Amino acid sequence: MRQKELIDAGDFRGAIQMDVDDVRARFGNKYDEAITEMWMSPVRIRPFGNGPQIDRIPRCCRERSEIRVSSDWKVEIVECGDLVQDDDEVTPPDEAERRWNRYVELADSVTGDEGPAGVAAIVSSFKADEDYGAYQAAHAALDRFPRADLGQGVADAAKELLSIPKDGSGNVLLILAQAGPVAVSAFNEAMRSIDPGVRVSIRELVEFHESEEWLSEGSVQNVLLMPRT
Repeated sequence: MRQKELIDAGDFRGAIQMDVDDVRARFGNKYDEAITEMWMSPVRIRPFGNGPQIDRIPRCCRERSEIRVSSDWKVEIVECGDLVQDDDEVTPPDEAERRWNRYVELADSVTGDEGPAGVAAIVSSFKADEDYGAYQAAHAALDRFPRADLGQGVADAAKELLSIPKDGSGNVLLILAQAGPVAVSAFNEAMRSIDPGVRVSIRELVEFHESEEWLSEGSVQNVLLMPRT
């Protein structure tokens, strides 16, 4: 069962366990202490648009102000988002671990004040087919942006949205559709000034996700890029 189906069914612990399983498959028992601490801490579930959102407890419970962030964090998060996959026999394990850790660290540092460019950078970072739980931090980061910035930023990353894996684009569009009318209106308005060819491709991507899992529920269908002509 896919993670979204577990969340839709109300099995939030099962959804989190999928991320835990991914981390353990990648790093063995290295993070067992942090995982145990997570399970022992209360998990907050709060509304996000029309659906639930699970708050991931920040790694090591650090305050965002304590996290070292490069002045070029938008470039760095895109680079680190290209997470090393299990079948990669070239990249050293230490580099795979460094990239995963740094990606989560950067996502945790986002305050929501970074503007549409920050949203676009996060969207562009969803490059990997398997994220081993790292992208959950970035999804939570998107929730911290003002709704208008969220919609504008997703539109600004339209070309990148077309190139990332389908699960990545579907998740972004679901977050956007559930974020409410301000975010949706900002996205729809910004898309009007996008290159016509890209706009057509985004419309086709939205329609694809409406026919598949991510935007298949009635509450998020026929929300984005309306009216469609």
